[in-house]
Amino acid sequence: MDKVAINDMEYLTCTIQDEGYAIDVHSIQEILPMMWIHRVPNAPDYLEGMLNRRGSMIPIIDLAKRIGLERNTYPPRTRIVLVGLDHLTVGLIIDQVHDIHSFVEGDHKSGVLNQEKTPFLQGVLVNGDSMIQILIPDKMLSNDEQSYLMEFSHDKF
Repeated sequence: MDKVAINDMEYLTCTIQDEGYAIDVHSIQEILPMMWIHRVPNAPDYLEGMLNRRGSMIPIIDLAKRIGLERNTYPPRTRIVLVGLDHLTVGLIIDQVHDIHSFVEGDHKSGVLNQEKTPFLQGVLVNGDSMIQILIPDKMLSNDEQSYLMEFSHDKF
């Protein structure tokens, strides 16, 4: 595998509820097909449950619910993207994973989003006529939410 320079902008592009999103490839650990998830009673709405992955319990977050979108069913190409947060690995349910794309500095537009209302969005990538919102996994959950999820997880690093 080739090493990527820090200033390279490589993102995994994906779809959530028909909207384009991107996640920095450096935060991604693994991409899994959708599978059975153990439910957690009285958990927050966005927490779909826990996944036992090689002996580690990983919290699984429905990304659509977490960012305020509605979820009715999972499409056939749904995937779980494992990402590393500060002290926790979580799985993000993504409707469809596309490709890894490299973007140049001019493609990134920051400051177009309200950071107070959407701290988990870094900005927008412009790709032709489409706009792809950049997700920041580390800001998906508050410190309190990460602590809550760590109670269930055996994967503390």
